[in-house]
Order: sequence, then structure tokens, then C-alpha cells
Amino acid sequence: MLARLTSVRLIAVSALVVILVLVWSLATALDSGATRATAGLSEAANRRIGVSDSHRLLGRLVLPPGTRSSQREPRGGGPALAHGDPGAATPNIVDQHAWWVVPRRAQDVLAFVRAHRPAGALSELSGSTSLRGITTSWFVRFKWRPIGGALSERALVVQFVRLPHGSTGVRADAQDVWVIPRPAGEQIPSSARVLDVTVGRRSNPPSLSMTVADTAKVSKIAAMINGLATVQPGAISCPAFPGDGPFVTFNFRATQGGPLLAQATEPGWAREPTTACDPMALTILGHAWTPLLGGASVVRRSQALLGVTLQTPL
Repeated sequence: MLARLTSVRLIAVSALVVILVLVWSLATALDSGATRATAGLSEAANRRIGVSDSHRLLGRLVLPPGTRSSQREPRGGGPALAHGDPGAATPNIVDQHAWWVVPRRAQDVLAFVRAHRPAGALSELSGSTSLRGITTSWFVRFKWRPIGGALSERALVVQFVRLPHGSTGVRADAQDVWVIPRPAGEQIPSSARVLDVTVGRRSNPPSLSMTVADTAKVSKIAAMINGLATVQPGAISCPAFPGDGPFVTFNFRATQGGPLLAQATEPGWAREPTTACDPMALTILGHAWTPLLGGASVVRRSQALLGVTLQTPL
């Protein structure tokens, strides 16, 4: 009995070691700025990675000597220190923030932070806000590479406000947006051997219709679609696009004239990079899945592969 319990404990410890190694490997990838997809992760795992990374990014901020950390919002700082930067308009955002008081002018603190860019940051954006012609706060935003399949955005927003006693109040928000992975079932079946391609508006007969029986080409186009990421939740403002197309439609079948296995549809006027405004709709065995990003790239590469024109102007 004791040997059996010891064996169970060893298995549990081994599983824990595997999990810790995976988390450590992902953290290493984040620090190195790797962009390879981390396939197979869950939404919960991606959120945990975002929480860990946001703490790491917050720790990369370098402030001038004499800076004092503050457990609460410095008094007299106004809304910039109270609320910080709202970040991306998505529910999938992790925001870790902290406050400091620096015994220097706000412009000098901003200059110091810009001169000591956080490790690994790729870009920065700075600016200020004014009220009745008087500058009330300054900010700088640093960005890091996204992590494909895990984090789509990684940023650190630092705000500087002149306090009543002449010091500067600082608030930093480390923000990560985690990715909802593409469901495992959202894949065009490997049994697809024939592809019907059409271009046209919903209200009119197609302007182009062709059948592709070359299984290598069919498999290549299916693989392109299977490799796309899904549209992520969030608010976005879309321009006025025509609702009736034209659309490029890929119909996948096992045999010519056979039942429809999967259908992928992309606006023919869409160009890279696509957004939630012009996604690729995907239906598999009659089930509509989450729309995909990158469909314009599939259309462009498919027209080169098939030797026809699929993309159309508005």
C-alpha cells in the first residue's frame, strides 16, 4: 500500500514538473520576444501567461533615483493617476498597475524614462493632455512583440502628472491581451478532395465558377484556411462596406458533386491585414464556427495557385 501511494505521489510530482517546465518555457519565450505559435494552449492558460507577463513588464520600468513607491494613488494627480490608460477595447485584457512619487518635474521624469527604455521594448509613443491650454499630464507607451497563440498585445503605459507640492505622480499600467485559441474542431476535414470556387454577389449569379480536382491544390488551400486565427472579442469601428459582396467562396467536398463538407467565404474586396470588419466565414458540416482573420491572404495566394483572378475592387 505504501509503495502504491509513493508511486501515485511520484506521478503527481512528475505531472507538476511538466506543467512548471511548460510555464517556464513560455516565460522564456515571452522574455526573448519569440513569435512562434504556442499551439494547444487553452484560454485559461493564455490568461495566466498574460498575468505573469504583465507583472514582468511592470518590473522593467526604470525611474529616476529618489523615486518612492506609493500603495495608493498620489493625491492631487487627477484622473490620469486615478484611472490610467483604458487599453485595448476587449474583455481579454490583463492590467497590472502601480504608483510612484518622484521629486522632479514631470517633463524631466518623462525624459528620464524615455532615455531608459524598458528592456526588450520595440517602440514607444508619447504625448500629453491639456485643459484650457494648460498641459495637465504626459504619457509614454512602450510595446513588445506579441506571442502568437498566447498574447496578441503587450504594452506598458506610463503617465506623469505634476503634483501640488512640485513632485511628479507616476502611474504605470502593464497591459496584456490574451488570445482565445482556435477550437480544435474548426478544421476543414482531411477527406476534402474537390473544391468549388465562386466569385460573385449574393443577389446575382457568380461572375466566376470553377471546380478544382487537383487534390494537392485543394489540400494546400484547406491548409491555408486551417492555419488562420479566429477573430477575437472586442469593440471595433467598421467602415461602410457593401453587404452583398462580391464574395469569394470555397466549397470543399469529398467527391465532385458530393455533399458539402466545408464552406469558407471572404469578401473579394478585402485586403491584408484583415480585421473583424472583413473576416472569413467558415462552416463545417453545417456548423458555423468563429470567423477567421487572414482570409484576404488565402484569397490572394489561391488566385496565384489556381491562375485566376479572385480579388475584386469595391
